[in-house]
Amino acid sequence: MVASTSASAASSSASAASSSASAANSSATAASSAASAAASTAQRIEDSGVISKDGKTTFAADNTSNRDSAKAKGKDATSMGYGSDASGENATAIGNNAKASAKNATALGQDAKAVAENSVAIGQGSVSNEKDTVSVGNDGSNGQAVVNRRITNVAAPRHATDATNKQYVDNAVGSVRSELRKTDKKLRGGIAGATAMANIPQVTQPGSTMVGAGIGNYKGQSAVAVGVSKSSYNNRIIFKMSGSATTQGDYNIGAGIGYQW
Repeated sequence: MVASTSASAASSSASAASSSASAANSSATAASSAASAAASTAQRIEDSGVISKDGKTTFAADNTSNRDSAKAKGKDATSMGYGSDASGENATAIGNNAKASAKNATALGQDAKAVAENSVAIGQGSVSNEKDTVSVGNDGSNGQAVVNRRITNVAAPRHATDATNKQYVDNAVGSVRSELRKTDKKLRGGIAGATAMANIPQVTQPGSTMVGAGIGNYKGQSAVAVGVSKSSYNNRIIFKMSGSATTQGDYNIGAGIGYQW
């Protein structure tokens, strides 16, 4: 009887030991699964770029102002930043309190607002309120403070629709001014030539011929002119012709005929 009881106790102990081993194995399996899940999560975080391989954070945000959560209410919209709201279709709002409320609108920067279709607002407080435009400031029409910015390091344009820079504009304006100065000299020379031709004396005696000369000057430009005039024998018809040369290398020529009674 004692032997039977001892055997039963030994069997119970063995069963308990087996159960303990099974439980330990289950715990080990669970721990392994948890470790695997943690490793997978860490890998996903690393792959996402939020935390780099060296453990340093690559993305961070602060909500000291206690703004609302980011919202992307528009179809296929994207929003990033506390209080940001992309409510337009295909809209993108990036930055704290950035708003992109129109279709295909993009707002980049804190408090940036893109409220017109296919428009872009870049920079803190910038507003794009006209369709198909890019704004880097704010004209103050919405009640906010006026914000003006310069766009720097812009290359010279190559195509008709490219933006340009100050140097390119200055060169273009300088070229126009140079041409205007040349044109101005030409015009002053022409006036001097006309003045010279107008001052050539004219024949007065019937049947006579006169050859004359004249000079003229207008605002620094000069000219010389020569001409000939002839009167009919009854002094009723007078013919004249003349020409001039200016300091700009241009020439004028003219002729006329008159009848008097």
